[in-house]
Amino acid sequence: MTTIDRAGDIARQSITWHAYGAEVTGEQVARHLDAARARIAEVGWHPSGMTTSLFGQLTAAAERGRGTASTRFVAGLVITSVLRARTGARLASHEVWERETGRTPEDVQQLLLDAAAVARDAGPKGASR
Repeated sequence: MTTIDRAGDIARQSITWHAYGAEVTGEQVARHLDAARARIAEVGWHPSGMTTSLFGQLTAAAERGRGTASTRFVAGLVITSVLRARTGARLASHEVWERETGRTPEDVQQLLLDAAAVARDAGPKGASR
């Protein structure tokens, strides 16, 4: 079983795809993660930067119309699922992960790429009506 498969299992078991009362699809969350990844490629990443940290990039994507507060929230949960799958930990934090010594922008880009794949696979395919 790959890390992505394990992360998908974790996401299906532990994530509620409803944030603030609205269901979000896996594709919506994946597009938000893709937008954050594109923004990192454009402006860079720094773990302690207000707008250049991982959370800052997710927030900036929402503020620029590439997602919402709901997709940002669920994106954070998907990222946590990937980190849990990679480490085997019951709890994980992308804020702690990205501040580890030696973390690179490429590491962050890969995390976002993996999280987008998990969101597309594990998330709902269509919003409830």
